[in-house]
Amino acid sequence: MLRKKILVQNIRAGRPNPGLASQHLESILALIRISGAQTSSSNLRKGSTEFDLDGRPIPKSSDGISTEIDLVTAGSITLCIQCILPYLLTLRSPSNVRIIGGTHVLKAPNFDYLERVFLPIMNTMMGNEINAKMLRPGYFPRGGGCISLNVNPIPNIFNPVNLIDRGNLVRTHAIINVTPKLNRWINEFKQLVSGKMEL
Repeated sequence: MLRKKILVQNIRAGRPNPGLASQHLESILALIRISGAQTSSSNLRKGSTEFDLDGRPIPKSSDGISTEIDLVTAGSITLCIQCILPYLLTLRSPSNVRIIGGTHVLKAPNFDYLERVFLPIMNTMMGNEINAKMLRPGYFPRGGGCISLNVNPIPNIFNPVNLIDRGNLVRTHAIINVTPKLNRWINEFKQLVSGKMEL
């Protein structure tokens, strides 16, 4: 979109396991595939600490896309969405992307955050028309979750937004996701917290 060559270096350099993890790699490869971008990084793979995009112009008049992205592992679907969303917002017609991976992954935004915080802010504050539906949950380490993302781009989407007033805390709300293995304990948990919180 910038039509400039971009070199990303020192990826996750301070981590015990530096470089791209599977979810980062699959998200980047998905963006390259759907946008037609090019990279000269022949070693773009898991563990890579740098990659580039060659700045090849991407037509602004491109139509929306309908595709499927499989993150293979329990890679975070929400991280993938945050990677491809800026491009989808530049297209001239709606896009539908089905993404398979992890919906609730450790150290990554989960689907509930995406649905209840991230997308409402994008839609309300910036005028976007984006919605996501969880078709199937997917937890670490198996993944296998599925989300349908619908993006309806509107003109002049990248206007600046100032968020300087935090506002007052109105209420606290908790969401508890239960994996199939833990489902048999849900009644006991409800009895334990009965009267302490709204379930």
